[in-house]
Amino acid sequence: MFLALILIPFRLAEHFIWKFKIQRAYLGPITFSGPTGQSVLYAMVGQICVNLCNLQMLGFKITTMNDGKDNIQLSAVEDHDGILTIRGGGARRDWNGIHYKQGMSAKNVGTTKLSANIATIPPGGVASAHIHVGFELILYILEGKVRHEFGPGLKQVVENEAGDFIYIKPEVPHEVFNMSDTEPVVAFVARSSADEWDHIIPYDRNQQAC
Repeated sequence: MFLALILIPFRLAEHFIWKFKIQRAYLGPITFSGPTGQSVLYAMVGQICVNLCNLQMLGFKITTMNDGKDNIQLSAVEDHDGILTIRGGGARRDWNGIHYKQGMSAKNVGTTKLSANIATIPPGGVASAHIHVGFELILYILEGKVRHEFGPGLKQVVENEAGDFIYIKPEVPHEVFNMSDTEPVVAFVARSSADEWDHIIPYDRNQQAC
């Protein structure tokens, strides 16, 4: 319990940095009157209030997109002294409504700047709204049709199908829909982060009213 209390300020600080970047990008600059010291204090207090919308208050647990039950299969990795392989994709992993092959990342092959997977959204499936904090992502659609609702409030829409590339900039909120009730969406996913989805946070299209 004592250790948990010590860690709370550090987790809040990390969450504050992520949310501040998103706030700057989508809500515009926020100004406060008064001396500089008071302005900084007011900004911090205001931001903490926003962050409370994403905290589980009773357990002081910050909302993240990782449930801690990831199925990393280290035994699937073959190290050939400079080239590493995973044959057949390895055991399935699940995250945010998406099925993944093992993929490669810092978690299993020690990458430092990128990660990649094959992602499958089942028929009628939805990857709940989220934000990639500080990294870029490119998709290549192998099978199916997909719709992204994106931007502030998720008010913009783009649809893609097999053969299309998709680039998602950092900090862009988006929700992903399989447009078919009978066929999966299958895509190759590449990220400019070795940590896969560890730096992804949930997004509420109504959060500005919180």
